[in-house]
Amino acid sequence: MSNSQQQPSPQEPLNLSNIIPFQEAFSPSLYSQGLAKFLLFFALFPMVLSWLTNITGVGGSLRQTAGFLGIYYACMWGVILHDLIKPQRFSWSNTITCVTFTALIGIPIDLFLQQLPPFNFLYAGIDQNGLSTLIGFVFGVGVLEEFVKALPVYLFLIRPGKLKDPYTAAFYGAMSGLGFAISEGVNYSIQYAMGLGEGITATFFGHAEPTNLLGEYLLVSTIRFICLPLFHAVWAGIFGYFLGLSAMSNSRKTTIILIGWAIPAVLHGFYNTFAESAIGLLVMAFSILLFLTYLRNGQKMSEQTLNK
Repeated sequence: MSNSQQQPSPQEPLNLSNIIPFQEAFSPSLYSQGLAKFLLFFALFPMVLSWLTNITGVGGSLRQTAGFLGIYYACMWGVILHDLIKPQRFSWSNTITCVTFTALIGIPIDLFLQQLPPFNFLYAGIDQNGLSTLIGFVFGVGVLEEFVKALPVYLFLIRPGKLKDPYTAAFYGAMSGLGFAISEGVNYSIQYAMGLGEGITATFFGHAEPTNLLGEYLLVSTIRFICLPLFHAVWAGIFGYFLGLSAMSNSRKTTIILIGWAIPAVLHGFYNTFAESAIGLLVMAFSILLFLTYLRNGQKMSEQTLNK
């Protein structure tokens, strides 16, 4: 071996702080990152809820569990929609106001108006077949529910002149839609669970396995807690987007609001009518793509609105 050849340098001993960096793992700078908060919350929230229920014996009722799960999935969509929409004027107080108003006040308003003409006649048509079902879902369910979801955005942000931005209005509209979905999801999950219990009891007495009932319950609950909150958020976000445009217009406020109301109401009604078919999937896919298109073309539409 020649002297010119380099001798291998001695290996440094392994540093325990590099193998298991405890200090860095618990540093505030790491936790302050949005990704760390996202992963910790959505990975641990259901497990923490289960742990607290087991050690305290409190909070294990069907309604409470359904409410927590509804909030859990709504928060997940809320984070995703915030990153997607990027509202220019985000506020926790406005977000909480829109969500809680719709969940606690908007739903009772919806249920009350369903009993009055013409909505009581339109809702009655849902149980019929053909065109009556479509009309009932569009002009009854679609019109009324989209009105209720848009109400806090209009009352607290648009009408007082606090907001003139379609992106931010779309975000708060979507948050209101999530509030609606939380309340609706809790009520429907209870109905599903009660129906499941009755179905399993009847099936066992008939000496048959309730496999199909359990599978259907699991699938329907997944759709109710995960898919439908996004659907409600998208429709409400479209209406919120047009409310934001109306705040920028000088002469066509009413027209823009009516258009923004009609589009999600029609999409909502068509989805409800054909939810169990491929048409329902197409309607929902179109709703999502339309919402994304509005977000992409927001600047162009805003400039056109300002010129009117």
